[in-house]
This record gives sequence, structure tokens and C-alpha cells, in this order.
Amino acid sequence: MHTDGNGSARAITWRTGATGELHTEEARVVVLACGSIETPRLWLNSGLPNPNGWVGRGLTDHFVDLVSGIMPFDVGSSRGPGSNGRIDYPGVGMLEVIGVTPGLDAFLHAFSDAGIAGAYDNGLPASHGADTVGRLMGLHLKEAMADVDRLLYIDVFTDDDVEWQNGVTLSSTLPPTSMARCRASKFSIATEPRAPSRTASSWSRNRSACCVRSARRRSTASTSRVIHSPSTMRMGADAADSVLDAHAEARWVKRLFVADNSALANGLGGPNPTLTTQALATRTAEAIVRKYFDGGGWVDRESPVSSVEAVVTSAVSERGL
Repeated sequence: MHTDGNGSARAITWRTGATGELHTEEARVVVLACGSIETPRLWLNSGLPNPNGWVGRGLTDHFVDLVSGIMPFDVGSSRGPGSNGRIDYPGVGMLEVIGVTPGLDAFLHAFSDAGIAGAYDNGLPASHGADTVGRLMGLHLKEAMADVDRLLYIDVFTDDDVEWQNGVTLSSTLPPTSMARCRASKFSIATEPRAPSRTASSWSRNRSACCVRSARRRSTASTSRVIHSPSTMRMGADAADSVLDAHAEARWVKRLFVADNSALANGLGGPNPTLTTQALATRTAEAIVRKYFDGGGWVDRESPVSSVEAVVTSAVSERGL
């Protein structure tokens, strides 16, 4: 990343991995959109300002519990869309019915921080109403997978508070162009997942599940697995704890915007951040057009076009994409 004498973004330089050749491109506006890990890494590698220390900081993710029930009827777990039902609890989290492929199904049964069901639980809290908690192994896993389309899954997501010490820094041992160091020393869960997990278990039982299991996919302390990870380049109204202003423009580098999930101020209360990130990217694009290209907004006067519309399909086909 290059800036001019006024501290505005003016150009970027990148390297072709296969040949090592360097390329530089100038631009009137630069947009970073590489996610919550790579965006702050690029900022830090470029030596850009960080006066309040929040670049790369405040990483959040979602505490996840997976509740599964073996139903007495076919639920089509391995067929159709991955998710076709969700309930959001603003500021708390969400419950989401999911369907997965058989391979991922077996993986989810084995992916838990709550030890092995019937063997040990890593000291995690009680089962929240489930028959078993933790990973399924051996015969138990085979029994659960015997009829994959009778397995009903409910994903439970709860929110994390923003913690300054969680975030991304440059590696002290590897070259700065190779990777970032992701630190998550403490996650503070804004909402204890026992209540929503108990609700999910109750739903499964009310629909005649013969066995209800809780995976507990992440512990409440440090973890090497992060899901739904925004906030490392926070936008906000207060310059003391944000990197971007209210229009997602960098506070200390003009003409530099961030248009990915790292710009989100927090974990959104639990829901998947995809649609919110897309909406934020559209809002940021409008801000760029208005401020630096003398244009106007379009969201308030144009209807969105679905990606499955015939006109979109035709345009993609015509371009050979």
C-alpha cells in the first residue's frame, strides 16, 4: 500500500507468487476486502498508521453448540438446501436448522471440545437436557450415522463481546508476507448458551426424537477454531476504539476503505454475518461513489436483482464466466 504526501491511499503493489514479479497499480480509491485476518495483515505489512492500537484488534467469533436428534421419520438432512429455517434473538444469538452431507455429518459428530460422550467432558457444564454431550466415536458414531436422513440438526450461535487482546498481529518468526499471527487468549461470551441449547434440545424431544446429543463445538476459553470472525478493523463513531469512520473509510488514511466483515463493530448478536457484510459493502460502495466520484446512491431507488434471475444467467453465459 502506498500513500501520497497528504496521507491518502494512492497505489498498491503486489507480487506474482510463481515468478516473484512485482506489480504496482495506482487508483483514486483503494478498497481492502480480504477478511478479518488478511485485511489487518495487509495494513500492518504496509506500515500504515495505528495510533489507537485497534488495527487487528477486537476479533470476535460465535460460540457454537450443535444439538442433534435422531427422529422417527425422514428429515432429508442430506438433501436440499443447507439451511431452510432460522430464528434470530437480537442481541442474544440464533437457532438454525441445518442439513449437511454425510461426510460433514460424521465430522460434526466428531468435532467437539466437550470430550468424548460417555468418557470425559473436559470440565464443561451440564448437558442442557441432551442425552449425551461431546464427540461420538466408534460404535456410537456408526449408530448415529446408520440413517443420516433421520438426523435433525439445530445449530446454536451466541454472541461474543469485543475484547481488545483478541486479534491479529504479524508473525515474529515467519516472513511478513507469509501469514499473520491470530491471537485469541480469551473469549467473553455475551450470552450463556445453556438456555438456547436447552430450547433446541426441547424442540427435538417435542418432535419425538429418540436420542438428543449436544456437540459443544467450542469451549469458553482459548480456541484454535474460529467461526464467523468480524471486528478486526472496526468502524464506529468514536475514534478511540475504531479504525474506520461511519462510512468505513480509514481514519488515518484517506481514500482507503474496508469493505469486508472486519469492518463490523462486533459479532452482530449471533447470526451469520454474511448478509450484513454484503449490505455493508454496498453501503460503502455508495459512500465511495458519492464522496470521490461525484455520483449518487442507488439502493433507495433500485430494486436488487437476484443472482438466479434469467438476465443474470444470460449475462454470465455471454461472458463465458
